[in-house]
Amino acid sequence: MEIVRKIAQLTQELNYADMDASVLDRAKYFLLDYLGVAIRGSRTDSSQLVQRFLSVNHKTSQGVPIIGTEIRAEAYFAALANGTASHSLELDDVVNAASLHPGVTVMSAALSAGCMAKCTGRELLEGIIAGYELTVKLGIALDPAAHYAQGFHPTGTCGTFGAALAAAKILKLDADGMARALGIAAEEIKKRGED
Repeated sequence: MEIVRKIAQLTQELNYADMDASVLDRAKYFLLDYLGVAIRGSRTDSSQLVQRFLSVNHKTSQGVPIIGTEIRAEAYFAALANGTASHSLELDDVVNAASLHPGVTVMSAALSAGCMAKCTGRELLEGIIAGYELTVKLGIALDPAAHYAQGFHPTGTCGTFGAALAAAKILKLDADGMARALGIAAEEIKKRGED
């Protein structure tokens, strides 16, 4: 639990004004790449299945936009739809050393949280950077080959933590709230492993 508290504390201290310009530039590049891939990906069969489901069951005029469509949905469903679109073409960003796609999870959660919180662009980038950092470092530390051997994909597991941290940062949770968000992410992954 000590490492979770440390991650939460470091994320609390993360501030746009203190970030290196090259890190900010790279985060903006990844965001533009994510949006471009998601716009085109919104036209794939897998994305349109999710969109049809949301149009019938979860459409709302006040929700989070589904990229590339006129549909809005609750934040968690929008994250699902946008994540599906951004990964459906297999053109999304990849970190080979971690064998994962950080943008699918982190950007999707960050954009939904950002819409909910009505955050600034700077706050959005803070959350994205925090989420990417955790996702990638976890992916490398967990050894992708060993992870796959246990039946897990690093994008789904490590990305869950990164998505939770990005959203927690954007929603301005305190360090204790961030630690709880990471704990909930761990419980969800544990449930998937038991299924």
